[in-house]
Amino acid sequence: MLALVIFISLLGVAKPLSAQENNTRKIVQEDMVTCPEGQFPSPFSDVRPDHWAYEAILRVSSPPIQCFEETQ
Repeated sequence: MLALVIFISLLGVAKPLSAQENNTRKIVQEDMVTCPEGQFPSPFSDVRPDHWAYEAILRVSSPPIQCFEETQ
Protein backbone atom coordinates (compact mmCIF):
# COMPACT_ATOMS: atom_id res chain seq x y z
CA MET A 1 0.00 0.00 0.00
CA LEU A 2 2.81 2.42 0.89
CA ALA A 3 4.48 1.85 -2.49
CA LEU A 4 1.19 2.65 -4.23
CA VAL A 5 0.80 5.84 -2.21
CA ILE A 6 4.35 6.94 -3.02
CA PHE A 7 3.86 6.18 -6.71
CA ILE A 8 0.59 8.12 -6.80
CA SER A 9 2.08 11.08 -5.00
CA LEU A 10 5.04 11.19 -7.40
CA LEU A 11 2.68 11.27 -10.36
CA GLY A 12 0.91 14.26 -8.86
CA VAL A 13 4.14 16.21 -8.28
CA ALA A 14 5.11 16.48 -11.94
CA LYS A 15 1.68 17.28 -13.36
CA PRO A 16 0.27 20.81 -13.52
CA LEU A 17 -3.26 21.27 -12.26
CA SER A 18 -5.54 20.67 -15.22
CA ALA A 19 -9.25 21.00 -15.86
CA GLN A 20 -9.56 17.22 -15.58
CA GLU A 21 -7.99 17.27 -12.11
CA ASN A 22 -10.33 20.07 -11.07
CA ASN A 23 -13.26 17.93 -12.24
CA THR A 24 -11.87 14.98 -10.28
CA ARG A 25 -11.74 17.09 -7.13
CA LYS A 26 -15.35 18.18 -7.66
CA ILE A 27 -16.45 14.57 -8.15
CA VAL A 28 -14.59 13.45 -5.04
CA GLN A 29 -16.17 16.25 -3.02
CA GLU A 30 -19.65 15.51 -4.38
CA ASP A 31 -19.34 11.79 -3.65
CA MET A 32 -18.13 12.33 -0.10
CA VAL A 33 -20.32 10.90 2.60
CA THR A 34 -21.27 13.02 5.56
CA CYS A 35 -20.08 11.42 8.78
CA PRO A 36 -21.31 12.06 12.30
CA GLU A 37 -19.09 13.92 14.74
CA GLY A 38 -16.12 11.83 15.82
CA GLN A 39 -15.89 9.99 12.49
CA PHE A 40 -14.12 10.70 9.19
CA PRO A 41 -14.86 9.69 5.56
CA SER A 42 -12.29 7.48 3.85
CA PRO A 43 -12.03 4.31 1.77
CA PHE A 44 -9.64 2.87 4.39
CA SER A 45 -9.70 3.19 8.18
CA ASP A 46 -5.98 4.03 8.33
CA VAL A 47 -6.12 6.87 5.77
CA ARG A 48 -7.35 9.89 7.71
CA PRO A 49 -8.07 13.35 6.23
CA ASP A 50 -4.81 14.66 7.74
CA HIS A 51 -2.78 11.92 5.97
CA TRP A 52 -0.41 13.42 3.39
CA ALA A 53 -1.81 11.24 0.58
CA TYR A 54 -5.53 11.44 1.50
CA GLU A 55 -6.66 13.16 -1.72
CA ALA A 56 -4.67 10.81 -3.95
CA ILE A 57 -6.09 7.77 -2.17
CA LEU A 58 -9.62 9.11 -2.64
CA ARG A 59 -9.04 9.61 -6.37
CA VAL A 60 -7.77 6.10 -7.07
CA SER A 61 -9.51 3.97 -4.47
CA SER A 62 -12.03 1.36 -5.47
CA PRO A 63 -13.47 0.58 -2.02
CA PRO A 64 -16.46 2.77 -1.18
CA ILE A 65 -15.89 5.78 1.02
CA GLN A 66 -17.36 5.14 4.44
CA CYS A 67 -17.21 6.54 7.96
CA PHE A 68 -14.61 5.39 10.49
CA GLU A 69 -14.22 6.21 14.18
CA GLU A 70 -11.51 8.81 14.83
CA THR A 71 -10.16 6.79 17.77
CA GLN A 72 -9.06 3.84 15.60
